[in-house]
Amino acid sequence: MQRLNKNAAELAVTARLHGGTDITGFSLLGHAWELAEASHVGCASHSSASLYPRRPPLCPGVDLPRRRLDNRLYFGPHVHFAPEIDEVSQMLLFDPQTSGGLLLAVPLEKLAPLLDDAARAGQVFWEVGEAVLGEGIEVVP
Repeated sequence: MQRLNKNAAELAVTARLHGGTDITGFSLLGHAWELAEASHVGCASHSSASLYPRRPPLCPGVDLPRRRLDNRLYFGPHVHFAPEIDEVSQMLLFDPQTSGGLLLAVPLEKLAPLLDDAARAGQVFWEVGEAVLGEGIEVVP
């Protein structure tokens, strides 16, 4: 995981970011909720943190392990899905099979420069959501 996150971590340090986590085991939604909870924020229309599930690429034919159900049971009460988010997309967001990519909290004024620096460094970044006042996570299309 050190090599996987090396470039992204260096970019985060250079940008002087103060919030982030690796996404391993608790799913994108679990880690997003923990980061939002620790920061006392949440997701969009429910005044909390919003995630856009169609932005990061998803691998076709992904197998969903049983542990995703544990993640959904634990983190599910903190998540609201827009009606158009289908069941498969919901379960992928609870998938624990992630491999240590970073979820970073980036202030809006630092986002464009960070994305530019990442592009120059050949580091892939996806904007997958936003933090707003409130509690919980709302997943929107």
